[in-house]
Amino acid sequence: MDDCIEAWGSPDREYAHDPDSKKPYPNRDPRPLPDVQNQSSLWRDVVRDSLGGDPRVVVDRVVKQWNGAVRECLRKQTGLRLSTDAESTRVDGRNRKMRSVPVRVVSGIPTRFARVVRGIRPQEMKLLLNRSKLDQVRSGATFMMDEYNELSKIEGSCVAELDEIENVKKFAESLSQRFKKENKSQQILEINEDVLGAYFFRIPEIRLYWIVIGVYSQILDLPIEALTVVVLAHELAHAYTHLGYDIDNRDWNTEEFARSDLHLVEGLAQFYTRVICEQISQRFPAALDAFEELLKHQSDVYSEHKKWSTKGSLEHEGETIRISMLECRSKGILSRKKFQDIVKRSRENFRKNQI
Repeated sequence: MDDCIEAWGSPDREYAHDPDSKKPYPNRDPRPLPDVQNQSSLWRDVVRDSLGGDPRVVVDRVVKQWNGAVRECLRKQTGLRLSTDAESTRVDGRNRKMRSVPVRVVSGIPTRFARVVRGIRPQEMKLLLNRSKLDQVRSGATFMMDEYNELSKIEGSCVAELDEIENVKKFAESLSQRFKKENKSQQILEINEDVLGAYFFRIPEIRLYWIVIGVYSQILDLPIEALTVVVLAHELAHAYTHLGYDIDNRDWNTEEFARSDLHLVEGLAQFYTRVICEQISQRFPAALDAFEELLKHQSDVYSEHKKWSTKGSLEHEGETIRISMLECRSKGILSRKKFQDIVKRSRENFRKNQI
């Protein structure tokens, strides 16, 4: 393994362990562990107040609606299946070994998220999740000040003094500037780990954290439904690239998958997430918008897939990455540099075969 590799499934990552285990995973942060339960309770209440209603119900509904469609898209794009002709349950006259990767919508927040947001007080949480509303107040106040003479003539309106409107604008600006200076939202957005959802690859199971999805949807001013689809697609892409059987009934060895470069594993998940969002864009265009907006604020790990672009047709690009992924899995390739070399070679071979 290359010395520069940062392993995706490193033991110090939360999703490398059983999330229900009471045994703490290795601590890469020297600070004391945060009070995750208390943090979860605080953020849950603020997210509910900011979004209104019960966001968990919304996330649950979206998962039920799109789970099957996302899986079908992954099967078509990767050629991989979560079942193989082998021993086990007999289905349709053949023996099929089935692998179940359930998706659970859970309360609570990951420890990694709790570390970043610790110290943010409840009133600050409310402002952090309502920044867009402050911007609307500022914009509205500016409009009223610019058009004050005309607006104040409207019959039946409750006229405020010009300086009162100006004070409202200044108040909204001061609150907005405070959080821009402290950069709390960017610290959250740049977390270099799957905190909106996670693929616990040793179980295997996918968990979506509706509280964190709600937080990100408010910070980025995105529909929670669209962001949920993006997270669902990303985590299922992890599952299919890992456990999916190819035509020869081979999967990605779990230990090699865990030791693979973080950029490589996340790059594959991001590539297929983008493809899925493009595939469903006619039915749900907001998903692709959410993917692209989230990507603007994420670390370079989540942009690795852009380096693999073939600058050709989507079919060409998809087949190139699929062939490269299969070779990577079968040969135990762990390095993103070696994977890039495979992509380049696969691209050239694909073009030659098309001539």
